[in-house]
This record gives sequence, C-alpha cells and structure tokens, in this order.
Amino acid sequence: MSNELQKDIIAEYPSISALIQTEEERKYIDGITVQHFKSENDPNTNNIGSCIYSESCPDALNVLELIADKLGKDDSKDREFLMQKGAPQSCMLPFAKYYSVNGIRGKCRIVSVKELSDSTLVTLVPSPKGTPSLVISAKDAPESALREVDYATVIVGPADGREGETIWTMHAGHPAPLIPIQKNTENVPLRDDQGRMVVPETTGWKYGDQIPISDVKSKLGEDVFISILN
Repeated sequence: MSNELQKDIIAEYPSISALIQTEEERKYIDGITVQHFKSENDPNTNNIGSCIYSESCPDALNVLELIADKLGKDDSKDREFLMQKGAPQSCMLPFAKYYSVNGIRGKCRIVSVKELSDSTLVTLVPSPKGTPSLVISAKDAPESALREVDYATVIVGPADGREGETIWTMHAGHPAPLIPIQKNTENVPLRDDQGRMVVPETTGWKYGDQIPISDVKSKLGEDVFISILN
C-alpha cells in the first residue's frame, strides 16, 4: 500500500489513528502484512502459523479499516465468538482486546496438543520476531489443522513507550496461547546470544530440540497450540 493511501485510511478513521501514532507502529503494521498476508495461489508460500489470503484482503491496514467501528470498544462479543471457534479462554489476556474480523479468508494453521498423540515430536524454533514457537510440519499435522477459515483476529494491547493502546498482532483464525518465555527479576524477557527470546529454564528446552507432545503437556499444560510449518 502506498504511503498516501496509508495516510488517507488513518486520517479517515480516528480509531485507527489512535492505535498507530508513531512511525515505528506504522512500520510494524507493514511487517504484519509481510509476515501473514500471502497469495493463496503462490506455491512458494512458506511461513510459520497462520496465513491471510491477500486476495480476500490486501494488507493489515485494510483489516483495521474493516473493523474501525469496533476499535477501542468492548470486545466481549468478539471474545465469545472466538471461544466458540476454539480459542481457550486462557489465551485471552484481561488487559488486551480481541476483535474478530469476518470475511477474511486464510488458513489458521495451528493445532491443539489435544489433537496430537503423546509420541508426536514437535520442534522448538524462533519465530520471525524472535519469540519461541513449537512447530510441526504440514505433512505430520492432522488435516483438520490445515483447514481454511473466513475470519481473522486483531489483538490490541498497551502501547510500548507511550500512553494508550496499539496493535499487537493479527492473524487468520482464532488466537492461541503463546509459549512462555524466560524473564529476569524486572520481568524483562531474556534473550540468547543471537537476540532470540528463550523458553523458561525449567523446561530444559533449547532451540532446535525435538520435543514429544507428552513433554509439552506435562510442562505447559493442555491449553497449548502447535504452529504448522508449511
């Protein structure tokens, strides 16, 4: 999307403008487009987790335009809808807002540990943002996990470095709990020598490890979703 068109959309909808006030936040929105918006006709589409088809919505800013009237308002009905679709209540933080966006097609590409056998192996990898993810290849995932969806989720939370709220992320399908990360005494995430966030030391896991689902359940519980690596 051109800078001029971005300015037009943001200027037209005050609710969007309130959430994207800084240049860094606007660049972040562009990054969401690069990471999560793919053509359904592109055979080389390769990413971790959800994929929004660009044919149904071209970019992240247009998603916000579709729900401009919701932004900043109560999200209880959206939470109810997302839980009906399979989102565990434990994944929805009380201080964030979760807005559902209907009519956006894509693939959710996550699978609950409850749908996998205890002997199934998943791999701990860093996401493009450097956060830890547990992944399974598409060929090893159940067919139900590769289903197409016609809705997306936008997550809004407290802004970093300023007052108010900002866009945290958006993706096809419902939200899922994040893998926990190790933090210091000041509640700041710890990173390895490559700048990647790490999982808690109590798990005994490191990047590249293949971990049986039985171990994931015993250490993280059953409200855990595995991302599908296409």
